[in-house]
Amino acid sequence: MGRRTTNNLVGFMEEFILQTIRLPVPFLVLFGIGLCLWRKPAWSRRILGVTALALIVASLPAMGKLLMWPQLMTVPQWRPAPGDPTPAAVLVPTGGIFYALDVGWWPSDSSLERLGKALAVQAELKAAGRAEVPLLVVGGISKPAPAPAEADILLRRYPDAPASTIIETKARNTAETALAVRRILGQEREGPDASVVVVTDEYHAARMAASLRASGIVPLLRSTGEARLYGIAWNDFVPGAQGFGMTSHAIHSWAGLAWYLATDQFTLDDLLQGNPAPDSPKP
Repeated sequence: MGRRTTNNLVGFMEEFILQTIRLPVPFLVLFGIGLCLWRKPAWSRRILGVTALALIVASLPAMGKLLMWPQLMTVPQWRPAPGDPTPAAVLVPTGGIFYALDVGWWPSDSSLERLGKALAVQAELKAAGRAEVPLLVVGGISKPAPAPAEADILLRRYPDAPASTIIETKARNTAETALAVRRILGQEREGPDASVVVVTDEYHAARMAASLRASGIVPLLRSTGEARLYGIAWNDFVPGAQGFGMTSHAIHSWAGLAWYLATDQFTLDDLLQGNPAPDSPKP
């Protein structure tokens, strides 16, 4: 089996696993099992009761925040400080595209948020007197043909990106994005570390940072929804669609980390190198 075939198979298995554990699929499976055991009322009631309780707990925003807290501890927010070396680039890993009728392909809200925040970070570095740091937008084809590359669609819908922007349209996932950054920067794992400012959402930050460390790149994280997952208020214990989405994203994020560790895309050391100082925010 060739390397390309193996990579495609691994990518298919990754997507299959991530989609299978995405809520509400596990609850639907449990519900189906409970219905199949209707001839055994005691077991059926137990399974249906557990399913109902799990649905309620999963719909609490507090659950999503608690699930994400360990990951947030490994990705402290970066701010430029006097004397710090200038980053080699501001990295925007794309976050998906979709097809809209009468409009065509369009970047996801996550992709647009990442690019908008990256441009703000670039301006912040320039205001601090740093040399112009190029924008690096990475995103290949993640959907079946004839879907275009995500990076092309993102910049097509956001035409005001700086002329120095570097576009990479072959990376299909987080691991390939890290390898693409290493290739573009001419960086080898054994060589001196280069740093990049990574602008992405909190659910993706830990996996992206660990993948970059495994490729010999130092990640400086700036999330798009700063503090969105920090702090728990009373209304985080009110069930709702928002809470269900947060829990689903958190489970998806943990499954991605587990898959990357299992397939040796990065090591546990790569994941934990970003442990912050004790004064980092907590839920």
